[in-house]
Amino acid sequence: LANLNKPRSTPGISIGEEELPEWLPRSILAPELYTEENKKEMRHQYETSEPYRHLRIPKLCNPEVMLKIREEVVHNLKTFHRETDLFKVSQSIDFNNIPLDSEFAKTIPNLMSLRQHLYSPTFRHFLEETLSCGKLSERVDMAANEYKSGLQLACHDDGVQTTRKLSFIVYSSQADTSKPIDNVDEWKPEHGGFLELFPGVNAPILPENLPTTSEAIDMPVENVISVPVPITIPSKLIAPAFNTMVIFEVKPGESFHAVQEVYDKLANRISIQGWFHAAEPKPVPNNRVATVRLLQDRKSTRLNSITLES
Repeated sequence: LANLNKPRSTPGISIGEEELPEWLPRSILAPELYTEENKKEMRHQYETSEPYRHLRIPKLCNPEVMLKIREEVVHNLKTFHRETDLFKVSQSIDFNNIPLDSEFAKTIPNLMSLRQHLYSPTFRHFLEETLSCGKLSERVDMAANEYKSGLQLACHDDGVQTTRKLSFIVYSSQADTSKPIDNVDEWKPEHGGFLELFPGVNAPILPENLPTTSEAIDMPVENVISVPVPITIPSKLIAPAFNTMVIFEVKPGESFHAVQEVYDKLANRISIQGWFHAAEPKPVPNNRVATVRLLQDRKSTRLNSITLES
């Protein structure tokens, strides 16, 4: 997901060195998460997934905790409408900017507990071991998002910062907001708001300083630049189902994804979205110039099948 906040000058909160206050909920993650059997299954799912490596955890937290997280997002945490050519979304401030000892933190105890658990040494080591992703930093980089009717996020690859290693989304969506906030009706395709994953292809780009069409025709093949762009039709759709978590590897020019527009006027696609950053980032070549024009040029491209996952 695109980084909607301004860059921060601080590297992030050091979760491992903090003393947890008494008001912070403990042990909120599902107990079966760390079992060897579960890790083996997750590793297989991640390594064999298409169109690029990703993982869906079907039960992240104790369901009662996730309902409290939903309630805190809706009632206690302010989200602000943001809109550009890439996205239309309501988003909170970055959780890195919420001190654990602040009075505001006490109004969102379950959200703060989720932050502490996800960026804890235990969970980061769990991801490092299960996904073989290398050492992850303790840097906190997450925010809450609400996608209501008409809101969406266009296709992109999350590769704007070279330190991003894994992208994650934790869902606490409410399919029907006319019902009590603890309702957990199934999120269906007619609601919209699915996470879309796109395969990539290499597309030729002509130099910007090319003066005439005839010169383009006569240009040697070795002078044509190829850059990765997404196919216009997603190959996989993942429902924002309550209490699930999706994790995928951030790879510039490969990890193309989008959030489908939410169609239903009563649906609220609530998520906690963020990144795990590499502890020792490697430089990534900035040779990608994928544009809307390139997507439009590939409108004739279609895939034979789309995988729908709920």
